[in-house]
Amino acid sequence: SVWIPVQTSKWTYTVNKESNETFFTFLLSSFRKIYSHFHCQNNFMYTDSWIYGCTNNGSSKCLTGNDLSWKTELLPTVKAVTLKLEDYSSLSHVVVHVPTTNGTKFTMDCEFFNEDSRTVHVPVTHLLSFGLYSTKVKLNSTGLIHNVQLQQFSQIYQAFNILIERHCQSVKGKKLSVYRLHVPWSHEDSTVVSSDAVSTEISAKLHVAQPYNDSSIITLILYASQDCQYEVIIETSFIQILGQCYRFRFDKTTILELHTAQEGVVVANRG
Repeated sequence: SVWIPVQTSKWTYTVNKESNETFFTFLLSSFRKIYSHFHCQNNFMYTDSWIYGCTNNGSSKCLTGNDLSWKTELLPTVKAVTLKLEDYSSLSHVVVHVPTTNGTKFTMDCEFFNEDSRTVHVPVTHLLSFGLYSTKVKLNSTGLIHNVQLQQFSQIYQAFNILIERHCQSVKGKKLSVYRLHVPWSHEDSTVVSSDAVSTEISAKLHVAQPYNDSSIITLILYASQDCQYEVIIETSFIQILGQCYRFRFDKTTILELHTAQEGVVVANRG
């Protein structure tokens, strides 16, 4: 096996057909003062361990360490690990393992980043917007991961259409992106893979309202390609709101008022 140090904050390694066993080491002391997180993702979906944390000092190889592969998120086309550096103060290195392969093509991408620069806070509306609310967010960074926090999205009568547009520099061989709508207080995350089309749509609605003592925020997570730019458009979906009201058996008076109000908005718009 070969051990290779990586000294850049962004790193990509592509295997076109064959690879020998290689360990890539990322020295954390060089980046702790600048960045808050370390993220890796790859589209080689083998199930063996692939990322480790090392505690040795002064050695080019990992003498002692921990397997961090259990933190892997298995997504439809990639697997990913995100580490908050302050939670791993005892580690000197992170090591990414590339196994011996024959006839397999895949790409590994890793980067150090600041969470604040990759997080956008978007307040969304409550019930009385009647389909008129719309906002667009442009993600200026070319990083691997982005978080769009949907503030005040907490009730089952709220519903939105989320449109994600991506514009890539290279059309040939461009990677798929994965979008995950994460609801922290329940197990109703939805995951969508980008298609060859520019736009991908996600329907955002809840099965369980946010508990009273829970302060977490629903987040749209983009596992992105570094050669693409992204825009996120969020619009209130009155049709889905009405469906939620019927589904969760709101009283008939509330539903009728919603329907009447929406008709009034439509008439006003036509006028």
